[in-house]
Amino acid sequence: MRGILVFNGARPDIALYDGTLLGGLHCGDRFSFYQEEDQKQVRVEFLDDWIMVDNGKPCPLPYGKEVFLPE
Repeated sequence: MRGILVFNGARPDIALYDGTLLGGLHCGDRFSFYQEEDQKQVRVEFLDDWIMVDNGKPCPLPYGKEVFLPE
């Protein structure tokens, strides 16, 4: 499943290509995306704000990018 990562009120969400929203991401949810031709597999967490964790390193979420959910 794939879509665009968006912020939907209180939490990150994924806008699917059929126009529906996934329903909100929760701590520990995983997705992947491409950054400079490398596929990054990350998880979502909440510290002071929503972040992603990439190889143990906290990073800002890539809102607006196409993301892929594990099947």
